[in-house]
Amino acid sequence: MPPRTHIAVHLASWFAVLAAVCPASAKAGTAANLIQRINHERSRAGLEPLHSNRRLSGAATRQSRRQLRTGFGHATNLGSGRGFRRVAELIARQRGWRLNTASVALGWRSSPTHRSLIETGSYSLIGVGWARGRLDGSLTTIWTVRLGAR
Repeated sequence: MPPRTHIAVHLASWFAVLAAVCPASAKAGTAANLIQRINHERSRAGLEPLHSNRRLSGAATRQSRRQLRTGFGHATNLGSGRGFRRVAELIARQRGWRLNTASVALGWRSSPTHRSLIETGSYSLIGVGWARGRLDGSLTTIWTVRLGAR
């Protein structure tokens, strides 16, 4: 292999490794994947897709981090700020740090309470957040989704 080709292959390998472990790109891709799964369920129910909202995503991320500190549970104050007439929350807990949006979406789809929120036509916005850490001594990923309407 010519030296330039060898260097190019080596650099491409390193960039692939960095892309695989980069939290920022993983977070954006993972959030988009979960939104896609939720929107798929909505389309099956004949509803319009939800649109990503930065304020709802920020609130969802803060709630996921808060749960790692205080325990798994819904927020008493959804804290998404002004400008939303209605806000709802979905949460999920996964053991370990593997980001598995398929199992999260399946859990919500299998729960009548969570499914009814996903299939509520009055929501048009969505924010996804997740955090990793130790909860009750175990490596845990906490997912929070905020649904909103203006």
